[in-house]
Amino acid sequence: MDDRLLDWYGDVYGPGPMILFRQLEALYGREAVMTALAELIGGGDPAARSIEDVQGALEAATGADLDGYFDTWVAGSGAPSWPRFQVTWTQT
Repeated sequence: MDDRLLDWYGDVYGPGPMILFRQLEALYGREAVMTALAELIGGGDPAARSIEDVQGALEAATGADLDGYFDTWVAGSGAPSWPRFQVTWTQT
């Protein structure tokens, strides 16, 4: 994908939603995420959507239980606990 488009999305929406959708796309496939988003915004109903609506649409499209994911990444607080690695190498 063109980096300029990702930069624009980040400027407009902030990095949060894009990271959420990208992570779910990597886990469950682009088609499932796009199906969920189409269901949310393409239904013809102009009503506002809640986080629960987004989670429900993603669960319906992926078949996954996303409670833990949403509890951590959407409702969580504080800085994430990133994995840490210690790597050593030996020149041969």
